[in-house]
Amino acid sequence: MSLVTSFHSSTMTTLSNLPGELISQIVSLSILNKRTDVCSLRLVSRSLNDWATPTLFSTLVLKFANSSDFTRCLDIVTALASGSTRVFEHTRELQFSSHHLFQGRGNVSIIQVLLENIFNAISALRSLETVNWFYYPRYDPVGLANAFTRALGTIPTFHSFGGLYILTAPPPTFSLQPLSGLRAITCSSGWQGPHLISEIASLLARCPDISCFRFNGDSFARFADLFAEVNKSGQSLPLKRLCLAEVSVIADDIENNIRHLRCLESLSISRNLKNSATASEEIYTVLGRHDVFLKELNVEINPFILDYIASYSGLRDLRLAVGHPSLEDSPAVVDRFYKGLLPLHQETLEQLEIVSTLPSVWTKLPSMDHLREVAKCRRLRRLTIWSGVDEAKPERSYIAACDAWLTVGAQLPELTDLCIKFPSDAPPFEDPEVDAGDLLLAALSRIRRETGKRFLVNSL
Repeated sequence: MSLVTSFHSSTMTTLSNLPGELISQIVSLSILNKRTDVCSLRLVSRSLNDWATPTLFSTLVLKFANSSDFTRCLDIVTALASGSTRVFEHTRELQFSSHHLFQGRGNVSIIQVLLENIFNAISALRSLETVNWFYYPRYDPVGLANAFTRALGTIPTFHSFGGLYILTAPPPTFSLQPLSGLRAITCSSGWQGPHLISEIASLLARCPDISCFRFNGDSFARFADLFAEVNKSGQSLPLKRLCLAEVSVIADDIENNIRHLRCLESLSISRNLKNSATASEEIYTVLGRHDVFLKELNVEINPFILDYIASYSGLRDLRLAVGHPSLEDSPAVVDRFYKGLLPLHQETLEQLEIVSTLPSVWTKLPSMDHLREVAKCRRLRRLTIWSGVDEAKPERSYIAACDAWLTVGAQLPELTDLCIKFPSDAPPFEDPEVDAGDLLLAALSRIRRETGKRFLVNSL
């Protein structure tokens, strides 16, 4: 009897002696199910509380959106500022906005408390890494904004603006000077003005390790101005991802700043204020000349882009958009892409999308030879195809497209998502009782029975 008792007591498993990795998985599954489950889990034992708290409070949302939020957010701010709570010591992400508070009337006492405590409250988030901040200069006092940035500057772990959304032009006294050493900046504003451009340019110069810079500009934004301060310093930024929208960019900008782009993996230039086919073509010509070969491309098809893609291998994410019918809308160009370009990137390509919102040779069902080349992209995880429908035989062409692309999908061992997009104004089927969704499900069921493959399919 004593042996049995001894055996059970030595092998009894309780929450207190479970491996940390297992407790972590329990907490993760609980938060996926319901936030209240994690709250309840914290009450089970001190051990579970220690594991659940960092997960539960990893993101702090301080959005003063309405009267009930005012009270909740202010309670958190005052608790942080006074040091009366420790639950946020593991917080890594902060989402902050306060402009609704300053738009309303009768919030004078709340505003005063917020202004008095915001610096100490934000400074108390000693594990903070990423901030999403909605700053509305028309309403938010510049004193609050500057206290916020000063506080962020005291946190050694802070390294990323996941989103700095400045909704109107900030006043000349607004400053980002307390910040430095960021590794990622995403900034968007509809009305920056020269002061904000100057502040962003100065911030870039204080971030020698920045790898990701996203900027959504306006009529004031020029590539040359954004990089002016860092060029004065003589630094070379290790940028891997550069996304610019509504920014004036010309090929000379790329040429003159190529030292910041030698590590570039992803480049997106949209709504270029110097928008012209020539500007786009020259930009990629400059990149190719300096052996800057991107791993992610989101571009409109033209001969220069195709030449650039054909000059190297190693693309990971390719999204090609077909513009207005032109030289690129020809069977020869389609054949070149599938047989000449795609094979160069088959070993690395993980996402492929061919976008053509208008009927073109790109929306026709590819030949068997072309489909075989797609099926050789063994690492492909997501495939998005825009397919046309034959007006004379819509039902038959729909079925053919579904069968062809589902068969390709079944040959891709790592595919998780297949999206086949059909035109919203496609002609009706010959038989009004036939439903497009039922046809797709029937084809998918057959493919799954025959191959045993499982991947998500979305058809529009």
